[in-house]
Amino acid sequence: MNIKIYNILLHILFITLLPYFFLKSITQGKYRRGLSERLGFINPSKLTGLDNSKTLWIHAVSVGETKAAVPLIREIKKKYPDLKIAFSTVTATGQKVAEKEIGGIVDILFFYPLDLSCFINRTIEVIKPKAFILIEKEIWPGMLTSLNEQGVPVCIVNGTFSAKSFKRYNSLSFFFRDIFTSLTAFSASTKKDAEMATNLGVPEERVSVSGNLKFAMNAPIDDNQVQDLKFEFKVDCRPVIVAGSTHSGEEGLILETYKELKKNHPSLLLILAPRHPERFKEVETLIKTTSLSYQKRSNGELEPEKDIILLDTIGELTSVYALSTIAFIGGTLIDIGGHNLLEPALFSKPVIYGEHLSTCLYMATALEAAGASIRSNKTRLAGDMGKVLNDPALARKMGKAGRDVIDDNSGSLQRTLKIIESAVGL
Repeated sequence: MNIKIYNILLHILFITLLPYFFLKSITQGKYRRGLSERLGFINPSKLTGLDNSKTLWIHAVSVGETKAAVPLIREIKKKYPDLKIAFSTVTATGQKVAEKEIGGIVDILFFYPLDLSCFINRTIEVIKPKAFILIEKEIWPGMLTSLNEQGVPVCIVNGTFSAKSFKRYNSLSFFFRDIFTSLTAFSASTKKDAEMATNLGVPEERVSVSGNLKFAMNAPIDDNQVQDLKFEFKVDCRPVIVAGSTHSGEEGLILETYKELKKNHPSLLLILAPRHPERFKEVETLIKTTSLSYQKRSNGELEPEKDIILLDTIGELTSVYALSTIAFIGGTLIDIGGHNLLEPALFSKPVIYGEHLSTCLYMATALEAAGASIRSNKTRLAGDMGKVLNDPALARKMGKAGRDVIDDNSGSLQRTLKIIESAVGL
């Protein structure tokens, strides 16, 4: 009954907001991309490679979840080359990362449908998944209910809850409990996540702890490519701060911190990478209000001696961390919850972030326990960065410790795959 009410309310909301989205689709290209797929219409040409008896549908919301899914998809394809993989994302940025990282591996890449029964059922009908694998934390009541009704196994892997999401699901337990109870398997990132899943209704025997797939990472470029990137960015002899995945309210703080640090490190370079592409122009305007010189990565060949490089491209950030003396991870100085703290550690780089870590606390805890990172705040940021810039030996020690954290947690991929194999029957 609850899901029927949900469907009715969502349909009413969709109809009410339809004029708004229609206007947005006209004025902003990002709303047009994938629109037909969001409505459950997938181009038949995309479906030609699918084998309906052997299709695994894997879904990731955005960039972070997509990157977590990449090593898992590579491993599944390596072990089961005949298995077809349909991969979906909600956001356009997640889609772009998927195109770059696994575009040649998955059998179909498409946008996730809106969580309305008419769009969901149309998508399920053409994909005909053997099983549905959901990465991390987004619970879609309409989709999960429809899959359960059609007998399709549903597994959540790399499962995690923030304090806010757990509170929300728990307060609406009258609605979500049946959905959690119906899950075939819940592979949790941590023991705490496993306990929360059980409390929300997932049967205890279907819950396990596999570790965080974001530890199962490989550097996207090798040593030779790192040298090429250094030459391209003109950073051979310059200390570099890479501030990645930043949000509104953080870039101003980063720019002020940079100006403070530049007093003692005149050759210091800041590479600033906003989280969302639609904010590139906004951040460029903010930089223009300072006395700092800058250039945009998208303009082509980079010049030496500029203060700032605005990284206004998609999919390069992880590689660019290789250039850093210090890496700052955004979404942490304000109440966003943070992003992947481990990417700089792939290149043995020290990591600094703020105190808002609800979505990546496990990573922060692991890095801090190893001495690989610093949890800072708005008032301490310049001092904490200066401490690392002034002590190369400390920077090297922190960087090595971070790389060791990744290496020590590498078993999460194989544990997750075993859980999927058992639940799905691969």
